[in-house]
Amino acid sequence: MALDDTAEHHLIGAVNLRFAYLGLISDVARHAGHADILVEQIRASDRRPDE
Repeated sequence: MALDDTAEHHLIGAVNLRFAYLGLISDVARHAGHADILVEQIRASDRRPDE
């Protein structure tokens, strides 16, 4: 498929593949930050002495 090929979306109408890719990239970028926070919290809990 080409980036300008379109498909019908049930909420927003016709969208092209470029639009879909940009949406996926932005979601991954947004959630990658959340994953970093979780990793740091896990690492910090591993460093605490056992109680």
